[in-house]
Amino acid sequence: MKGLESVLLSTPSILLFGNDEEEKEEMKSLICKIVTQWKETVLNEEEEDNGEREWKKTCAKTLGSLLGRSLSDADPTTCVMDDDDDMKVFMKNDILVPLLSSSTAFDSTTTSTTTMGYRYDQMALAQACHNGTEVLSREIVSFLVTTLFNLLQQGGVGSDATNHPAMSCAQTLSFMFHHGGTHPIQEFHNLSSYVKEGGGIVVTTTPMDIIVALCQKQKSSGDSNGSGGGGQIALGMSRLYLPQQKERIGLETSELMKLSYTILPHILPAYNNHTPSSEINSIIQFVSQVIPPLTEWDELKLCTALPILATALQHNHPKNESLKEIITSLAEYAISTDHDCVEAKSAAASIVFSVMLHHQENGDNECIGRLLLRDVISPAVAQNRNMNQALLGKEEEKENMDELQSFINAFEGAMNLLALVGSATACRGGKSSQTCDLVVRFLIKLACTGSAPFPDTNEEVCIGTSSSASSSSYGSVAESLSIIAGSSFGAILSVENGGAFWRQRISHVSLPEILRACDDAVSGENGSGSQDDSAASSFINFPLGALTAACHIMCCVPTTTLGDKQVNELGGIAVRGLICCATRMSNITTNENKTMTSSNVMSVTSIVLASLLRLMVVAPIVMARYASSMVPHLLLICQSFKSKVDVARHIIALQCLINIPLLPDSKKVCEAYKAHVLTYVLDTLDSSCRELRKAAVQVRNTWSTLE
Repeated sequence: MKGLESVLLSTPSILLFGNDEEEKEEMKSLICKIVTQWKETVLNEEEEDNGEREWKKTCAKTLGSLLGRSLSDADPTTCVMDDDDDMKVFMKNDILVPLLSSSTAFDSTTTSTTTMGYRYDQMALAQACHNGTEVLSREIVSFLVTTLFNLLQQGGVGSDATNHPAMSCAQTLSFMFHHGGTHPIQEFHNLSSYVKEGGGIVVTTTPMDIIVALCQKQKSSGDSNGSGGGGQIALGMSRLYLPQQKERIGLETSELMKLSYTILPHILPAYNNHTPSSEINSIIQFVSQVIPPLTEWDELKLCTALPILATALQHNHPKNESLKEIITSLAEYAISTDHDCVEAKSAAASIVFSVMLHHQENGDNECIGRLLLRDVISPAVAQNRNMNQALLGKEEEKENMDELQSFINAFEGAMNLLALVGSATACRGGKSSQTCDLVVRFLIKLACTGSAPFPDTNEEVCIGTSSSASSSSYGSVAESLSIIAGSSFGAILSVENGGAFWRQRISHVSLPEILRACDDAVSGENGSGSQDDSAASSFINFPLGALTAACHIMCCVPTTTLGDKQVNELGGIAVRGLICCATRMSNITTNENKTMTSSNVMSVTSIVLASLLRLMVVAPIVMARYASSMVPHLLLICQSFKSKVDVARHIIALQCLINIPLLPDSKKVCEAYKAHVLTYVLDTLDSSCRELRKAAVQVRNTWSTLE
């Protein structure tokens, strides 16, 4: 087959056929036979052996190479595929057109993919795009985009979006983007700039048409009230719908949203590369018309357009003033508790990050981060500032606990946006670093002390102290808020962008407050009561907010940046955090406060174990001195992991146990605890989780070979 391909792509027709038309017809028949070798079977056979699969792949790639050569503007008189007009017409009408029809046909009752996860007709088209010029790619992509648009317009979404007729076409388009070289993506975006009629190929559909079709009411279901995808109704009008009408609209938008998120993953790869500014501007204009969303249809449009815009802005940085104008609305939407579309809210946050990173000043040369702090985040925090105190003393009421959880969720959304502002300004650097320093100081002060002046407004934000976390819901809420603040600080450190020294600056700004809070927790308890009681209390009441922030520094900041002294101090904090988590997990009793308290401890346990694991690798000498404290409390923590949601934490804890015998001078400690570790591992070997059993086997092998 490869030999036939070489002959057809290198031999002129005059040498291959001369004036013998019969031989030419035989060659056409042979090419058709190549197609029939696999086109029939690919839709009917579920399993194929390796030899048959390789044969079909070779046939598909050969056919694609012949298509690419014959239908491109190549140098004439080179080979039979491009110097014979009859052969070109044959390849287009008898090969390309059937392939396009086959690749966009969908039949849920048949198997259209091989065990490798793709169709052979798609492979042939991708090979044609890869070998051909942009002319062929334009024709293929234009056909697929137009077909996709027409299928989306037909309606009939149904409950199973994966069985929508448009799915096969979207999959073929995605396959072109991934395997067709650079031409398909370029031509996908160029569709918007081509003349609609005349001038060569007729382009009737653009990428923007696909976006509109994904979030537009289907033709098959009429809308007498005009509230579909065609426009925005007046504010509050959706509340005047009758219950049956609201239910119908909710069902329609829900089904279309499922379809949208089924199709979008196949289109998004096209926006991972260069996207024309005109196309990005069209999407921005589309978004600006429906934000903030006033109806279900507006939110559907945002759920469709925002992920595309977010992906495009990650790789393109157009100077669009309209984008800066809607940045406040996007930020408010990202932290809103009134909207449930997590993907769209995440995309809105990503857009806000991109704008701050690449377009930091607004029209008044003011840092956009400062604008969001003042106009979006500060009001959101102020709105919930006194709710915690208002609910104090009423924690036994179930509806009050629901309000507490709602307050925590709203506070977490505001802190996540605050962390996003901090990370974007840190990565941008320069004058924006001042905004980042304000955000970091606020988060650290809030995590360590429970109160701090809000950046740029100096309004005091107080979340309370967590000293009474074990005895009241109020203490547990305060503890949850401090952990959220510490985690938001960690989110800033975890961003992979910007210069080489911004993490060093942030750790320099934050570490003094963190170390002070951890030292005060220990010295304050040791100053009162009996020695045994105070020691136990110092671990139980260890500040989890400060501990969370410290562990994030251990995980994200290089030890060479921190210095030996601070690495030693952080290592001690991590071990005290391990003892705190192990002690509190074992002391949790059945009461009204159990769920929130255990959730707080579990969330901190994950980052504590991760920081211990990293320090054992990068600072083994520092951690060797704590081996005798780590082993029993790691075992105590492992025994507290009972459910499936704890599997990841359990595996990290077992990895810590694997690393302890590798620490310097840890032999005596390991020999003392060897029997306890091996006894525990025997029970873990019976776990239903395969990954957990593998980790347990590694622990057993490591500790069994101790001499």
